[in-house]
Amino acid sequence: MKSSCCDIIKANRPRKQLESSAPLGFAASGIFLRPLRETPIYGQTTAMQETDTAPRLSSVMEQRQTRIARWAALAVLGWMFLPLVTGRIYICDDLLNYHLPLRVFYAQCLQNGEAFDWMPGLFCGFFLTGSGQAGTYHPWHWLLYRWLPLETAFNLEILSSFPFMLFGMQLFLKRQLQRSDAAWLGAIVFTFSGFCTLHFLHPNALAVVSHIPWLLLVHSVIFRRGTNSGRIAAESGIALLTASQLLLGYPQYVWYSLLAEIIFCLCLSGRTWRSWRCLLLIGLLKLLGLAMGAVQILPSMDALADSDRATLPPEYFFQFPLTLPDMLQWVAPFLTKTRVFGVHTHELGLYCGALPVLLAVVAIKGLRKPNTGAPLLRAMIVLCVIGLWLSFGKAGGLYVVQTWLPLIGKFRWPSRSIVLMHFAVATMAAIGYARIAKSAEAGEFQVPKSLVWIPWLSAGATLGVWLTCGKDVVAPWTLLLIGPILFALAYQMLKDLSRGRLSAGFMLFVAGDLAAYGFTYEALTRTASMEEIRAAMIA
Repeated sequence: MKSSCCDIIKANRPRKQLESSAPLGFAASGIFLRPLRETPIYGQTTAMQETDTAPRLSSVMEQRQTRIARWAALAVLGWMFLPLVTGRIYICDDLLNYHLPLRVFYAQCLQNGEAFDWMPGLFCGFFLTGSGQAGTYHPWHWLLYRWLPLETAFNLEILSSFPFMLFGMQLFLKRQLQRSDAAWLGAIVFTFSGFCTLHFLHPNALAVVSHIPWLLLVHSVIFRRGTNSGRIAAESGIALLTASQLLLGYPQYVWYSLLAEIIFCLCLSGRTWRSWRCLLLIGLLKLLGLAMGAVQILPSMDALADSDRATLPPEYFFQFPLTLPDMLQWVAPFLTKTRVFGVHTHELGLYCGALPVLLAVVAIKGLRKPNTGAPLLRAMIVLCVIGLWLSFGKAGGLYVVQTWLPLIGKFRWPSRSIVLMHFAVATMAAIGYARIAKSAEAGEFQVPKSLVWIPWLSAGATLGVWLTCGKDVVAPWTLLLIGPILFALAYQMLKDLSRGRLSAGFMLFVAGDLAAYGFTYEALTRTASMEEIRAAMIA
């Protein structure tokens, strides 16, 4: 009678748990999440308790990685905000030579209650509002420079885009993927990407870019049924965020944001009448935002009409595209002394990180499999392709079409479109991580065999540049080796993740890799106090 009872319990036990109880969950101890010991079949746990073990332990793993990613992101942000605490400001290139003087004039006008549209001390008269680079009519700028000391206001204007971007990306991905650790990974990859850190000296550009995840978030709310209060907030958000972007005075990145929104909405919508209504509603709300931002758009159009740019030939706008050798940056961050095949590092920097690239490949290879977020993934693939295509300028052909458009056709630097590629890679990396983590918890994931070639591709690119380029171009060998080492470590971490051994260093590796690439660039290393700046000007 005793054995028959045991047979009944054993028969009712789920088949997967009989085959192997190791994939049911993981115990957090030490550096790795190690597989749990098998639970005896009889006498210690009931079948219901064993069935509940997997979700509970997978939730523990997700929460643990979320905490690590959150603290890693906050640590990087804290390092960036250090000059704010020490009373120093960032002074690299345009920050000191262009942006700071404009803010000094703007702050003085606000404190004295004077008009700030025209700056008489520059070029015997300069249309400051028309240039857009100070974002003079943006409420955030007005509050900063009206009520705070100049040093504090300048630092906050530059730095506030990063936490705004980080939390916007996290909320967007959390809504799409329903997994907080994957959302934080994608947020880290985009916020501290090569584009955002290298373009640190372009504060208005980053401020516009930081709105992109928030806009896609509110678009997704419009398309998916929800509460009336949520829809009202989303509808208001589209108009206000669009107006905010326009008031920042950098229309080139508003255009790139619009491209991302169009692609995302088209991939999210279906052929139903409701989808067409949502698209129409979003279009009307974007027009409302345009009307709210007209106080900046109209002066910018007036300034363009009076500038030399309005009469320049199309070849002027094709300057500084990406080239085929720049594609080697995908797998090798420090090939040359300038990191890029040119002199404009901050404009041509392409590196996305080692783990993000591998995770993005995992996401793309799983496009046809279920539960991979196919609509979002398709949108990001299209966005990545368009961003890279535009970045090749005249050689790619698509940028030529852009030059035919009014106002938009007067934008320079085709390479700046890689912001779309960086956003897409960050999102695909989050999708790839979510897919691996979910499959690994069920013991069903295997690392694609093709990934093993990426570290070797990095090594080959490094060797090729070392052999073919001159000593005045090639980076020191200590930097050349960084690429292959990073990709070899990233591949090993993915293998461990697929086997259910998720290292606490996974998120730290992602954040550290990107921070080491971006924060060693001079834009984030040069600071000075206002006293030192005044003394240098007098001398």
